[in-house]
Amino acid sequence: MAKTKPERDEVREAIAERIEELVGDGELLRLALIGIGGVLHRHHKAGGDWSDLLTRNTGSVMHVLDWLTASLVNAESWLARTDSAGRPLKLTKMHSIEQLVHEADKAMLKASQKLSKAELADGEEALEMELDEGYRVVRLLSVTSLDRESARMQHCVGNGGYDGHLDAESGRRHGLFSLRDNANNPHATIEVDFVSKSLLQLKGKQNVIPIRRYMFLLSPFIQSLNLVRGTDELGFVADAAGKIHHVSAIPDDTAFAGDLSLANPTSDVWFVAPRGVSVEKDLIVSQSYSPLLAESTKVGGSVVARNVTGITISDSLTVGGDWSFDGSIDLVFPDTVHVKGDFSLKDVSDIRMPRKLVVDGNMDISMSDIPELPDFLSVGGSLTAVKSSLRRLGHGTRIGGSLFLGETTQMDTLPSDLFVGENLMLRKSAARHLPDGLVVGGMVSIDGEVAKEFTVSGDATAEGGVYLRDVATGGVVVPFGEFRAARAVSALQSSPTP
Repeated sequence: MAKTKPERDEVREAIAERIEELVGDGELLRLALIGIGGVLHRHHKAGGDWSDLLTRNTGSVMHVLDWLTASLVNAESWLARTDSAGRPLKLTKMHSIEQLVHEADKAMLKASQKLSKAELADGEEALEMELDEGYRVVRLLSVTSLDRESARMQHCVGNGGYDGHLDAESGRRHGLFSLRDNANNPHATIEVDFVSKSLLQLKGKQNVIPIRRYMFLLSPFIQSLNLVRGTDELGFVADAAGKIHHVSAIPDDTAFAGDLSLANPTSDVWFVAPRGVSVEKDLIVSQSYSPLLAESTKVGGSVVARNVTGITISDSLTVGGDWSFDGSIDLVFPDTVHVKGDFSLKDVSDIRMPRKLVVDGNMDISMSDIPELPDFLSVGGSLTAVKSSLRRLGHGTRIGGSLFLGETTQMDTLPSDLFVGENLMLRKSAARHLPDGLVVGGMVSIDGEVAKEFTVSGDATAEGGVYLRDVATGGVVVPFGEFRAARAVSALQSSPTP
């Protein structure tokens, strides 16, 4: 009997590709796939999002990779204790990122105890830059200097994991530096790739992010390196004049050329919103950076602040393009808002809407719990409220494009003076009446099976007629006057005889 080909595990393959991007190939990749890859795959099988788990724990994963690298360099005995498939038993028993980190920390503590007595000779470290408050940056130039740094900082730069960066060829590419105080105590360790001009790592004690003060002190050094990659991921941003600031210490009235992306969570916890910031193009913020929207921030392009919570938007916030707040909770908008592009509020909840709202582009409140929209709402493009909790459209609402109310099951009444420039889509909605003053420039689309339930006021109009949708046949367009007359006859026939 022929053997069946084993079914592909596409998730496992995707995990392997992501891990390979971090470590390359070779024995380290094999160990990483067994340990880290195994944890991610178990998380997926339990119903979790493995990619999100990896993203949220990038720092911890890098710490584990440092431990695996050092273990290979030092040929640790646990690597030889394997199962029948040659996999180290220690790694096969790991069921969470926390377990992996715990093993890495234990190994680090054990190694640091051995390395703490390392003594340095002349030339094993070199002064790189003097900083404020008596601090300085030194370059680590020997195995002993790496071991000493590792012992004091309790991370993996020593114990063999980074010794390869010190040979002649690698030394021209990689730089390892330490932030020291005036007593020569280390407070942060920095790894730089000079060829790609990348800031690869910036770690404090035990691999945590250095405190705000140290990041602020390091800003001149980071700027001096003229890096083009990695600085934003580690919380550094360049202003319009090219000056580097850590996000924890952006001065008031700072101007940024191009886009400003503050969406990486690495350094969110220290952010205090500066006042008067201006951004030439788009501003992209995550939760902890969203207080920028509560200040007099000026944005030439669009604002993207998805999945943020608990922000009162400043009435001095100026935005030249789109506003996107998808997935956000507990937002308070100013009484008057003019959106010069699109306004996206998909899947939002507990939102206090403006009392006066003008949107030049499209507006989308799909799947939101917004119960009502303000009177005299003006939307230049289309308004989409599919599967929303909308119960009321305000009087005087004007939609330049189409109005999509599909599956808005809580709103059964349209305002009497509603204007829709293109199509009015009412499929699977609760609406059953086309009121006085309704003007639709295109067609009204409804489900054919509920057409007999509709009533039409005398002066409602729809230039494109009524599209009666039928699942089997696709539907038919009926001239609006004909539909109104048919509904009038039906209403008359259904009336009781006096």
